Amino acid sequence: MITDLNLILADLQANWILYLSMPFVAAAIGYGTKVVAIKMMFKPLTFVGWRPFFGWQGIVPSKAATMASIACDLMMERLLKPEDVFNKLDPHRVAEEIRDPLIQSVEDITREVAAEYQPGLWEAAPESVKRLIIQRIQNEAPHMVEQIMEDIKSNITRVFDLKDLVINALVRDKELLNRVFLEAGHVEFKFIRNSGIYFGFAIGIVQ
Repeated sequence: MITDLNLILADLQANWILYLSMPFVAAAIGYGTKVVAIKMMFKPLTFVGWRPFFGWQGIVPSKAATMASIACDLMMERLLKPEDVFNKLDPHRVAEEIRDPLIQSVEDITREVAAEYQPGLWEAAPESVKRLIIQRIQNEAPHMVEQIMEDIKSNITRVFDLKDLVINALVRDKELLNRVFLEAGHVEFKFIRNSGIYFGFAIGIVQ
């Protein structure tokens, strides 16, 4: 027994640098594997390799629709609601912002609609009458935009699906989807990454 203990002590003395380095090496390996694992959750954005077995795609991008739905639910529950988005829009300001391009488009739209639905009457009307009709519609157009905005506010859930809009945007832009999860969970990801150091160091001591 004493001989075995002496052998162990002699080995420790001879290789003390090796034994001392083991916890630090294990901590570095633990940290590195956690970093790689987190990276593999988000990268690459598209499948790289040979389907179906040889290759990899980030878990979040590979399940973009499901992950986008989860992200959207979290955002709508905790951060914003469709009503809040539209309540911040001033109908008068919106009408003013689009006034010039709207007025420029009204004439073309009016002529196309009138020629399609009342071709004989529109063609027979004098140009002065046509101009009067177009001008009246141009004058009313901004007020119509304001009214539409008010109607949307009153019936937001019937005319605007924010969740569907957000999901489609995140599915198209997987980089943005990754950023949403990385920024929302940065504290948790930091803990997971650093836990590799602590657990790796402890395992190295046991080794």
